[in-house]
Amino acid sequence: MQNTTNSRRSKSKRGITKGYFAGKIEGTLGVWQRVGYKRRRSVRPILIFVKKKPEYRKRFPFFRIAEGIARKHIPIELEKAMDRALATAKQR
Repeated sequence: MQNTTNSRRSKSKRGITKGYFAGKIEGTLGVWQRVGYKRRRSVRPILIFVKKKPEYRKRFPFFRIAEGIARKHIPIELEKAMDRALATAKQR
């Protein structure tokens, strides 16, 4: 909030981040939200930062299925489109 002023617009922007902060709680680094009121105050994790990148494995053969569908339907749809184009074309 270094560049804010005391204008109404700047004051309204400050309220957007109210209750959220980035930090380490019990060894976990992330973005947290303050919840509760006065005596029953606690925090809730919103976004947790991790060092290790995720490892994914292929579960669904998406590209193989899509290629099969395309091979089957493209010639049919292309022929329909050509017939429609020739039928509606202006004769010269």
